[in-house]
Amino acid sequence: MDAFWQIDITVSLAPAPPKYRLEYALFDAPFGTGTKLLEGTLEVEVPDATSEPELQKLAEERLEELIWQICTAGVMEAAYVTNPAPYTSPYKIAVTDPIRGEFLATSVDSDFNVPLPTVILNDDWGASWLVQAGFDPIELNISEAVAIGPFIQLKSNPAPQKGDHIHFERAFQIIGLDLLSHQIKIAGLHPSLFEDFADFEVQFIIGETEHLIYYAIHQIKEEGGITILVTKKTPRPDLVEDPENAYEQPGGLIILKRQFDVVSTSDDSFRILGGAEIKAIQKVQQFFLRAFFSHEGTHLIEHILLCPKVKGKYKVPDGLGGFVNEILEDKLLDPHSEDECVCTLDDPYTCMAHVILPYWSGRFTNTDYRRFLEKKIKRETPAHVFLTICWISPSHMKALELAWKLWLLETLKSIQEPKKLSEALAGLINALAQIRNVYPVGTLHDCDEDDNLENPIILNSSSLGEF
Repeated sequence: MDAFWQIDITVSLAPAPPKYRLEYALFDAPFGTGTKLLEGTLEVEVPDATSEPELQKLAEERLEELIWQICTAGVMEAAYVTNPAPYTSPYKIAVTDPIRGEFLATSVDSDFNVPLPTVILNDDWGASWLVQAGFDPIELNISEAVAIGPFIQLKSNPAPQKGDHIHFERAFQIIGLDLLSHQIKIAGLHPSLFEDFADFEVQFIIGETEHLIYYAIHQIKEEGGITILVTKKTPRPDLVEDPENAYEQPGGLIILKRQFDVVSTSDDSFRILGGAEIKAIQKVQQFFLRAFFSHEGTHLIEHILLCPKVKGKYKVPDGLGGFVNEILEDKLLDPHSEDECVCTLDDPYTCMAHVILPYWSGRFTNTDYRRFLEKKIKRETPAHVFLTICWISPSHMKALELAWKLWLLETLKSIQEPKKLSEALAGLINALAQIRNVYPVGTLHDCDEDDNLENPIILNSSSLGEF
């Protein structure tokens, strides 16, 4: 995860009070090679700090917490807000903490709807129509268009009323097919017009009957001045015109339709919602899900593998090219995993194991799925094995994986160094002792007023607060 971020930490003792400043930016590819998506700054005063190393440590701890705070909020629709009215440039998106309400980061891109007026005036979306309830559509002549925050302000003849619909429709003649590759070809370069669509409508005629069929888009390509739409299923072979029998097989038309509600009117102008910022939010959400929350990794740690192997007097490097004798003894697993535990477990190694899962990833955030998976794991586990299942936080997972990899590297060395092996085992056992179950944070809804009861608080399954 750290590879996707660029970080700058500045600490200062003077002028008073002592403080540190975090500057951070998120990219869509590791090591700063991609496009910058989000950025932000945070300045924190620490009146009690007495040294720069102390401030540096506090800044690094806050930075780690902040990054996970942004990533956790980044997958939640409720975490995104846009600049409020009056809408001025730059019009941006902000990621906030949906629980605390604090601002975490802002988008690098801005003024998302600005390209749309040009698209409308150039007829890139096709002909425009006024759709009113109870009447036939009326062709619309749009004379002016300008982006204002989330809105597109338009002037047209005739002028619509609030609640009417503005309909855009454009047709493309199919000029070629590749059935084996699921390709439908149209003239011109139009990938940007299709990128907002998951599927498209094809209109074709058989005999004297008009038919409609829909194709889901798998991929959009450009080649030699044409646009190639790769579909998820094989297209019909009669969608392209038969030059020898054009009357019976005239070919098909791809129809792209867009419709917007008129949300307000003023004098001779009216407004529709452009929606480009919504697509930008969805794009960032999908990035967070794909990059940080789609890896449903699982660690199975058998306690028997952590049995002590080092005990006694060993020659260890003294750091000066020589060796000294040192008494070493491996750390043992603590049979009491909780402070208040009063059990009398004499052997924490035999037939015992930990299953470690990330609480924040993919389906694991769903309480019902967690319960199902726990039951499934326990049913598949041999009856003589005592299993502990833990859903842990990102910080605990990071510490555990680092300790596990260090221990694994020392264990796999052809010539093992007893002191390093013992220290690596102690680090892994300490990390394992620190992990704790994390329950999803719930939202307390008003059942009488809220239509959406997403992420409710469930007894024995939700986090009710922080300590």
